[in-house]
Amino acid sequence: KNIVTDEGNSGKIPTKGGADVMLHSELAIVKDNGIKNDYRVNFELVNSKAYHDKFIGLTEHKSLDEALYKQAAKMLEHRSGTEYEDIVMLDARTGATIVKNDEASGDFKHKCGLTEKEVKKLNESGLYFEILHNHPSSSIPSSDDIKGLFNRPMAVGSTIICHNGAVYRLKKLKSIENINDLVNATYTDVKNKYLNWTKPMIENYVSDILIERLNERQILSYSKK
Repeated sequence: KNIVTDEGNSGKIPTKGGADVMLHSELAIVKDNGIKNDYRVNFELVNSKAYHDKFIGLTEHKSLDEALYKQAAKMLEHRSGTEYEDIVMLDARTGATIVKNDEASGDFKHKCGLTEKEVKKLNESGLYFEILHNHPSSSIPSSDDIKGLFNRPMAVGSTIICHNGAVYRLKKLKSIENINDLVNATYTDVKNKYLNWTKPMIENYVSDILIERLNERQILSYSKK
């Protein structure tokens, strides 16, 4: 399927005062597929209570926290030992799955996205949503992750789960219209300043700078667990 980027959304504002569904905090079991390389999941950690606890209080809704945890377990089991990413959009209040794409293959390494059909379904849902995807190389949130959050008006936050067990969350505090220009300008500045750096080094530093600046301006809330 052709993967495309969701460029926008509009819909209903969720009711913050609604009661959360209390879900069982049973530990998910992430099965080892036997692949052993740099992208292998840290099964000892992700199958522990300590990993489940990373998701407690991650968002404002217990039902969403538990849904993120359960989806994370499925992603890690599916992608352990690979360079591919899965992505899912969850209802920002209930945690119900709106759309999910776990079909990345071939040259589509370290990337994730939605098909046109999935984008349409997401837009037509009219729901605020949380983004969840995995990082096989256990890297920090990328500039594309930041752009993906702010270029989707109905996205509330973005959670990134790493194969080493780290969990990152970006929460949108305010909207910003020029996010693409900001990312591009920051990338150009870093690239021109550090001429001998590799592309991954540049991209990692650009992410650091963007997260710090957006956090200082109270546009973005950032956490690592």
